[in-house]
Amino acid sequence: MEFAEHRSLLSSSLPSFFELLGQRSMTSVLRPALDHAVKVMAKHQPVYFHRLLPHSEELYTLVLLGLESYSLFQKGASFGEDFYGLHRQSLDARQRTLTRRHKLLSLLLLVIAPYIDSCCQRFAAQAHTRWKRLQRVLKLTLPYVRATWKGAEVAHYVMYLFDLTDVFSPALRLAGVRLVRRSPAMTADASSQKSSVLSRAFSFFGGVLLPSVVFFLSFLEWYYSSESGRQDQALPVPPAPCAPEACPASGLSVSSKHLCPICQQPFRIPTLLPVSGFVFCYQCLHAYISLHSRCPVTHLPATMDTAIRLFRD
Repeated sequence: MEFAEHRSLLSSSLPSFFELLGQRSMTSVLRPALDHAVKVMAKHQPVYFHRLLPHSEELYTLVLLGLESYSLFQKGASFGEDFYGLHRQSLDARQRTLTRRHKLLSLLLLVIAPYIDSCCQRFAAQAHTRWKRLQRVLKLTLPYVRATWKGAEVAHYVMYLFDLTDVFSPALRLAGVRLVRRSPAMTADASSQKSSVLSRAFSFFGGVLLPSVVFFLSFLEWYYSSESGRQDQALPVPPAPCAPEACPASGLSVSSKHLCPICQQPFRIPTLLPVSGFVFCYQCLHAYISLHSRCPVTHLPATMDTAIRLFRD
């Protein structure tokens, strides 16, 4: 905290570390609020809005694309940056004004790149696909790419706190821009300029209506999630289902609860698969799911990310 305050005192034009973290969290609130709104609309009007549920990612990307496009091309800042009174400047000391290239690169890194990352993750997690080779490549490379990007973000945070750079994140560096506080003269010039009806509508939507709606929908989501949690706690725990002698989908024998259904030997590192409730040896389960991406007994889609290690008394 002392470093952030010291940096703010040294340079009044550069925002503090906490302002930069705050503006980044603005768009993250929009996603759950939009998802909740789509669910509510689909529940009350399923004929019209039920088709939107599988495409919530694309709908959020379109809304964010329109919002960030207007903010960048009209105000020279993203939605969150403009909310905190910040704007973007070119890293070129000879010409600080943003060019069209800076704005397009910023839009690409703010909206398109996160959407591509999300699509790659969903594709890599799919159980059944014709593109097995591409899926294996993504499973191998995505963790390293994401770890490298997170490491670059942490390095920029540390350098910004210690006044070693004026660029807060690697995304800003790739776009060739930095964030500075909007001066009072810039605010006065922007307010004195005549704006069109569309511009005033976008300003009202982005500056007043959208934050209010986001806050209200986030509050509703928290309220209903906590309410459903209290209801779930009040429900009695149902009895465990009886294990069948054999599963017709796989033909594996599950007659004994002390033997692994795959190798038919006593459990070595017993591991529970929550999607079906069956227990396997960790080695057997890992080898099977790596090849088939499904439960060995029920053939339900499954991944090792949800597997739970069991410990005996």
